[in-house]
Amino acid sequence: MSGLAWRCIRFAGGCSAALIGALVVAGTTHAQPRSFVVAPDGTDRAVGTLEAPLRTLDAAVQRVKPGDTIELRAGTYDGAVIRNPGTEDAWITLRAHAKERAVIQGTGRGPAIYFYHRTCDEEAPKGTVCQPMYWEVRGLEVRGSADGQEEGYTVKIDTPRVRLVDNDLCCSRADVVKLVRTADDVEILHNRIHHPAAKIGDNAQGVDIVGADRTRVAFNHVHDIPSIGLYAKGNSRNTVFEFNRVERTWSNAIMLGQETDDDRLVDGPYETYDGVIRDNVVSEVGWACLATSSSLRARIHHNTCWNTGLLTHGSVLVSNESEIHQGGTDVAITNNLIVGGSKLPFIRITSDAMSDARTLVIDRNVYATRSGAPGLFSWEDKRVEKVGLERWRDATGLDRHSVVLPSVEGLFVDMQSLQPKAGGVAWDAKLIAEPAVAGCPPRAVVGARAACPVEGVGPRP
Repeated sequence: MSGLAWRCIRFAGGCSAALIGALVVAGTTHAQPRSFVVAPDGTDRAVGTLEAPLRTLDAAVQRVKPGDTIELRAGTYDGAVIRNPGTEDAWITLRAHAKERAVIQGTGRGPAIYFYHRTCDEEAPKGTVCQPMYWEVRGLEVRGSADGQEEGYTVKIDTPRVRLVDNDLCCSRADVVKLVRTADDVEILHNRIHHPAAKIGDNAQGVDIVGADRTRVAFNHVHDIPSIGLYAKGNSRNTVFEFNRVERTWSNAIMLGQETDDDRLVDGPYETYDGVIRDNVVSEVGWACLATSSSLRARIHHNTCWNTGLLTHGSVLVSNESEIHQGGTDVAITNNLIVGGSKLPFIRITSDAMSDARTLVIDRNVYATRSGAPGLFSWEDKRVEKVGLERWRDATGLDRHSVVLPSVEGLFVDMQSLQPKAGGVAWDAKLIAEPAVAGCPPRAVVGARAACPVEGVGPRP
């Protein structure tokens, strides 16, 4: 309440009731949102306008309030720890000014951008509510530190409610984007995520999600990753990987589940719950294109895999990598278009991969090899090793409606987009088509589908 309103109330007859009400409302509303401009030739003693910009990102980050915007002029800036939250109806935005080329360069051993709040610490008292951040980072180049080590991420997120949109993210010593257990409701959309500065096989993923819930990773171009492209584990729930292009990963391209320290599986025995991998285009992958380990209700549908499983496993991997040896349950892998190598299986299921084999559904997929070699399938528990489709069906009951093609001719509209050719060859008519979407062109019933209408950026429905 403003001082004038208090005096009106204290001294009767000093103000009208209408004036008192207006003063009280004025005293409780948010200030008008501001834009803080940052430029290499600015000074942190300035007010942060276009004419008098700040010099460092850190100075702007410390000044913002809910609804404010930070705009970076062309140049290179040191990274920052972001602690000041927005609100649900007044997000804070960090973006380039007028689409100028603004680069955030990480320094030291920590992340280039780190979303942190003390309420989200593992050491916070039991019952503490982790503060949502309500920040959006848009249209920037963000590069990890050349000196970064285990914490040398490009972006690390410890808090709920963060969006990364239309950024170029690269060059970290560790994961490019790292989410921990408290980073719920994060969206990673329309970014280029690439080239960690790490050796092949190092622990440097494109996007690494450990324990966070309701993460949406969509419309990104992920490439040249020395480990796994995209994955979630550690009790993550409702993760969605969709409409991404993933190219040139040494390990698995997209994965639900993996191996988490048993003391960090605090919400149940499964690595992921209700995760979805759909409508992704994946190519040139050393390990599996699509993988799931120790997950409950994983759904892997309508993905396109080209030239995957080149080094080990095969194009699709179902495994048990859990430290507590929890097998997967209720896993469905359908309507995928998979072009693999000639020596490794299309599908590889390792020992004890499923808690109950009856809850595994693999069907309505189309398989082919670039070489035209016969397709192969393996399941250790069923004692089938690199067998053909008919033997696979007899031994497992899987892939009853799937097709193995003798060549890849006619599979794609073009080899650049790897868009499946709807109705182009006989296999298309053998599979059940989904109802057509009004206003959308015909789509193949297997492989990655284009988003139609193209989805805008916003909260996940």
